[in-house]
Parts: sequence; structure tokens; C-alpha cells
Amino acid sequence: MSPSALRLLAAAGCVAAALLGPGLTVSLAADDPASIEPSAKQCIADLDSGYTDDAGKYFYTMNFQNNCDKPIICTIDAYITSFRGPISAHTILHFPAKAQTPAQKSYAVRVNAMSGTVQYGRACNFL
Repeated sequence: MSPSALRLLAAAGCVAAALLGPGLTVSLAADDPASIEPSAKQCIADLDSGYTDDAGKYFYTMNFQNNCDKPIICTIDAYITSFRGPISAHTILHFPAKAQTPAQKSYAVRVNAMSGTVQYGRACNFL
């Protein structure tokens, strides 16, 4: 076979690989969405959060909801800054299993002002 014919076949192979992709892959677990169980952190949904004023006292309230059928415990850490200074907050929330209605919990942190920057995160585990 001549070198030009080999180059032509190699070029055709490269074009076919680029057009067809890496080939078929088999994933049996990903085909059945019921077999994929969400993590504890994915079960907890963030609901509306925001600042409130109660007779001149300011709060930042975070609302969460358990959407899974297992009880969950979450550690919530928050860092809230405003023009009057930063505040750190830490708590543990116990969420019951979702029965007919989703289990909701709130965590209110007393803050120095009605506005600022809020960063919070959670680490959750099934009980």
C-alpha cells in the first residue's frame, strides 16, 4: 500500500472518530433513576432566607426543608457581615423524615444591621 493511501485511511479514521465520538458506553446504574439515592445534603433544600426586623432587633433567618424519607441531622455554619461588624453562627438542626408533608426548620441569627453579606453552609448526615 502506498504512503498516500495510508495517509488517506488514517485521515478518514480521524474524521470518523471525531464525528462518532469515543463510542458507546454502558452504564446500568445511571439508566434507572430510582436506583440513585440522593445524599443527605441533597435531601435538604434551601427555602427563602432573609433579614427581618422585630421591634428594632434584626435577624437573618435561614429556612430549610427535608425532602427525603429518612431523618437527617445538619450542622449549619454562617458568617454574616454588615457595616456594624461580622457575626459567626453555628447550630445543629434535626430534621424528621418526610412523611406526607416536608419537614421544615428555621434558624434565626441576631445581626447588627438589616443588610450585609451572608455566607452559610451545611454538613448533613442520615440518622
